[in-house]
Formats: sequence, C-alpha cells, structure tokens
Amino acid sequence: MKKVLVIAAAGLASFAVSTTAFAGDFDPWFAASRAGGFIDVWPAEDLTAVMFGAELQFHLRKSVYLDVSVSGAVAENFFTSREVRFAYGNPTIGAHYAGQVTRNFHFFVGGTFTLPFLHDPDVDVVGAAYYPSLMRGFYDYDRFAVGSMALRAMGGFEWNFIEPFSLRAELRPVIHIRTRDTFGTPLADDAELFIEHAAEFEGRFNNGFGLGARIQAVGVVTEGGDQAQVMFEPFLALTPKKRGFYMKLGFPLALDQPLGFGLDRDKLATGRIALGGQW
Repeated sequence: MKKVLVIAAAGLASFAVSTTAFAGDFDPWFAASRAGGFIDVWPAEDLTAVMFGAELQFHLRKSVYLDVSVSGAVAENFFTSREVRFAYGNPTIGAHYAGQVTRNFHFFVGGTFTLPFLHDPDVDVVGAAYYPSLMRGFYDYDRFAVGSMALRAMGGFEWNFIEPFSLRAELRPVIHIRTRDTFGTPLADDAELFIEHAAEFEGRFNNGFGLGARIQAVGVVTEGGDQAQVMFEPFLALTPKKRGFYMKLGFPLALDQPLGFGLDRDKLATGRIALGGQW
C-alpha cells in the first residue's frame, strides 16, 4: 500500500511540474509583437449589436511598441425598427514602453490618440454606433463615440506572484474632447475625464491554456453622483510561449447601473473573443 501511495504521489508531482507554467516561459501581452482581431456580441432581447476590429502591436526598438486599432460595428434595434445598420469606428494609434523589474514582474506605460472619424456621420451610422459604444461598459468608449476625439494615458503591470498564477492590472485616464454637438451621449461637456481601470487573475498551465476572471470599472470624474460602471468577466485564454497563436474568450457582465444588472432584460451581458498571432 505504501508503495502504491509513493508511486501515486510521484505521478502527481510529475504532472504538476509538467503542466505548471513558469513566468519565464511566457511574455506578457504588452511585451511582444501581436496582430489579430476581435469580435464582441451583445445578444439582448430587444437589440443585437456586434463590434469587430483589428489590432496591431509592433516592436519598434528596444522596449518600445507601436499600438494601432481599427473597428466597425453592426446593430439591430427592435425598439425603433428591425433594420440592420453598419458603422465604422474611430481608429486609435499610440505607443507604449514595456519594462521588467524582476523575472516575475513586468510593467508598461504609454498613451494613445483616438481620431474623430465619427465627427459628423449620417444618422444610420450614428444609430449603429450607439450600442457598440456601450458594449465594454464604457471601456474603450472612444471607439464609437460620435463627435469626439480622445487622449489616453495608460500604465499597468503583470505579476507572476506564485506559480502558476498571475495578477494583471491597468489604469487608463481618458480625456474625451467634443468636436461637435451631439445628442444622446455620455459626453455632457466639451471635455470629459474617464478613468478606466481593470484587474485580472489567471491560472495558466504549461501548454498555455489559462482560466481567469477580470473585474473592471469606468468612472466619469467630471460628473457628480454615481457615474461608475462595474463589470465582471470570466475568461478562457490560450497564450503562446514567445511566439504562436493566442486566443481569449470572455463573457463580460455588467454588475450595476446604468448598464446592469447584466442578466436583466436588455442589460449588458456580452461575449467576446480575441485571437491572432504573436512573435
């Protein structure tokens, strides 16, 4: 019996060593070149919205990376009509620096600028852009903000505090600057300050497969009262060692007003996937 237990214990230990991911095996998402796409889907009872796009993160020199993102959307609103409408988004361009404090702790700092391509679109584009602008709980709201541009500062870290678990966090102040008068948007003044912040916890195996959860909040600093939106997102992820295919599948859920609770009728409960290549 003792021999059987010893063999079983050795087998479990061998399995743990073979499946546990070590920090040095994987690059943080912000410290590698990446190109890929994403799709977000909001299948509510009285509306359907789909946001899609492409993103590029390219290593320029040393630890500096170029960031480019473009997006589009399709929406159908049963409150007004069953007509399917299409919208283009505001492209974003920026750069960030990726650094390393220890083998287990990496960080980044940078900024982006969102161009006002939706400065004065026609009414069909405005109708299609409205719901996609809300799909991430005001996170990345500038992608489909009509009549505005945005300046974003950003910083964050990834900490592999104990194998095989990692903690990631980021803070992104965003200044939305109005370029024209618009109706029905959260931008009440000529300029609004949004604070986007998020934290993720993930356990990852040696093959790159990971399970985790994300909590995020977006606050409108220049408005009074309760102007924060909180979301929770369980996710599955596949991360390559240095280079290869990456994928992340998540199910964001709004926890509070104005977009939640996500399981109520026409409130914010979405699915999203991002995938591409890393090198």
